[in-house]
Amino acid sequence: MEITAIISIAIALSFDSFAVAATCGFIIKNIKISQILKIAVFFAVFQGAFPFFGWLIGEGIQKIFADYYFLSAAIFIAIGIKLVYQGFSANPIKKPINPLNTMVLIGLSIATSIDAFIVGIGLSFVNFKIVISMAIIAIVTFIFSITGAYIGNKTQKLIKMRFDIIGGIILIIFGLRILF
Repeated sequence: MEITAIISIAIALSFDSFAVAATCGFIIKNIKISQILKIAVFFAVFQGAFPFFGWLIGEGIQKIFADYYFLSAAIFIAIGIKLVYQGFSANPIKKPINPLNTMVLIGLSIATSIDAFIVGIGLSFVNFKIVISMAIIAIVTFIFSITGAYIGNKTQKLIKMRFDIIGGIILIIFGLRILF
């Protein structure tokens, strides 16, 4: 059951990376496979690493809170609500950036991985194996990012599907599952 749950979480977390990668693919005319891979690797590495840092903090917090599962559920539900809210309020990019610039990629990678950091705190409370969780999150993000960049480039129109809403709903359900 842990693997199924972490795959669901990884998919939910990857929707942001998919959307940003699709935008990158849209911005870059005639994108090359190496450029798609560069984008996907950055997103996957950051998305895979951030849960570890959250998990470290969560391990320390656990010692303070006796009924930690409520906090874990609250974290997942809060992130889910944030993603759903973003999905309904997000605006498309108005001024294109160079998504192949390393500093831009780092910024985009961090921005899409903040939720993964918070999820890492929640994972520590439900005793998921962090290394396996990190690997699954990184692999799923890598796949979603490749797919997003490819689709964004091939359609050549700004894809702003509401995948963040779907991801938010998955995290809310997971948080509720912890409570009940």
